[in-house]
Amino acid sequence: MPNLRSVAKLVMPGIAREAYHWLQSPADYQLEAEIQRLRRAPRYTPMTMQLDGRQISVIDGPSAASMAAHIFCQPQSMRFRADRANPFILDCGANVGISV
Repeated sequence: MPNLRSVAKLVMPGIAREAYHWLQSPADYQLEAEIQRLRRAPRYTPMTMQLDGRQISVIDGPSAASMAAHIFCQPQSMRFRADRANPFILDCGANVGISV
């Protein structure tokens, strides 16, 4: 049976890493936690997700998690630099416009 000291040596680095990540960027940490929650959800079950302080209804948590990770986590493949402060963006996709 492992003693408390050996268990602490295994657990503490993970806790310290999580605390450091949260202190560096609470918003990113919350987004990562929300993406993980959505990934664990049953397929094709209506639910809500929290994104940038907004509650969004989704019909499939794992699909919403994939989309949010693709848009907002590194590498941000949809990120671009606009030539002006108020770019005109046409979102012609078949989803709900979360990327815009």
